[in-house]
Amino acid sequence: MPSKTNEGPDDSQTWELLERCILPIAFSHAAAVILATIFNTLGISQTSSFLLFLLFLSISIGLTLFYHNLKVTAAGKAILITGCDSRVGYALAKRLDELGFTVFAGFQNTSENEEKVQSLKEAGSGRLHVLQLDITSELDIHSTFLYVNENLPDGAPGLWGLVHANAWVALGECEWVPLSVVKRSGDINFTGVARLTQVFLPLVRRCKGRIILVSSILARIPSAVRGIQCANGVNF
Repeated sequence: MPSKTNEGPDDSQTWELLERCILPIAFSHAAAVILATIFNTLGISQTSSFLLFLLFLSISIGLTLFYHNLKVTAAGKAILITGCDSRVGYALAKRLDELGFTVFAGFQNTSENEEKVQSLKEAGSGRLHVLQLDITSELDIHSTFLYVNENLPDGAPGLWGLVHANAWVALGECEWVPLSVVKRSGDINFTGVARLTQVFLPLVRRCKGRIILVSSILARIPSAVRGIQCANGVNF
């Protein structure tokens, strides 16, 4: 007879909840002390800091528990992710598929990433669709739009999310970088993103969905030999 293994309860959710409660407790204590001091100094009230602490604690813990138990239902929700050639796009597509979303994973060039494409197909479920999506190509953009529109989950009027995870880094001093490289960087990191958004915006609006741009810290902190990348990041 097969042996039965008694798996212990998963404590990850419990620890996550406890971690979320630490900040509200600290906030409640600090707010109670400050407010009680102000009230006593101004002679407005002689309310003890302990009573204020209990008041703030009950409110903050209640809100924490409320938001902790909020869950997004993945069933019937579709998400398009560009740039699955990158580690961020690849990992996101895989994770969202595991959570139950219908995922359209767009690769900038499937022929150059055959190993990743095959790996994602094998790891994914029937809800995961791998697509050739060069965001600088009008043909790819419109072909993807037609495919997504025809393969949305039952009952889904459009896209619940559009994630731009494409990235193309151009390194070098500005006067040394060929114009073709500058243009390619702008096409992928800015123009292509804008064009894809224009085409898919009607589908996103139908679901009151969200558009997410995966950018870089270079948009906020300039770096040497990465001026072109910084400029493209700031555009968003």
